[in-house]
Amino acid sequence: MSGPPIFSRDCAEFLVQVPGLPKPCVVMANHFTSKGTDKTGIERRLPQASRVKDIVDGRMQQGSPI
Repeated sequence: MSGPPIFSRDCAEFLVQVPGLPKPCVVMANHFTSKGTDKTGIERRLPQASRVKDIVDGRMQQGSPI
């Protein structure tokens, strides 16, 4: 990707094995940009949410257990 980074912090992805479930659960953790720097959310928070959706969609296409 070109341009400035979408996330100001890491977008961590964890696989958690939950007893009783056949596949691990995927947990994606991120702290989107503060509303203090983006009151409406349009400039940074919306693109961050869209990117997380793209990552989840990609994992599902790869057969990930999300």
